[in-house]
Amino acid sequence: MKVILNDGTVLNSVGVHGNKINFQGFQRDSLIFIFDPAEYSLEQIDGLFTPANCSAIGLQDDNSEHTDYHDDYSIRVSLSIGHPEFGMGDISGNPVYITVKMAQVTFLEKNLLATQEELELTQMAMSEMDAKIEALGG
Repeated sequence: MKVILNDGTVLNSVGVHGNKINFQGFQRDSLIFIFDPAEYSLEQIDGLFTPANCSAIGLQDDNSEHTDYHDDYSIRVSLSIGHPEFGMGDISGNPVYITVKMAQVTFLEKNLLATQEELELTQMAMSEMDAKIEALGG
């Protein structure tokens, strides 16, 4: 499966799984991305799975041209190397993978961020207006 990040980076994944989790006091949807460490390093995955880069994630099946997009999976829950079912290193000789779990921002959090952005824009406009009034001698 191909994973397409916001910056256009396309990654080959071993698999992507979704589940519901309780994280930071909220019930959230999450996506677990599994990568082969022979193809990507832990540092590469760490640098790519940032909040800005995961605000929209495309998933494309290897046998399809259709891409499904998933919005707002921008909270990193975990990043690890190990067996995807156990989360730690594998002692039985099974394959070891890089896994990153991203949780979805809640509706409430999205509204709070939008309100904060509006407040910051209002504060900037008021500062500019104050500067203009002061320049006029007011």
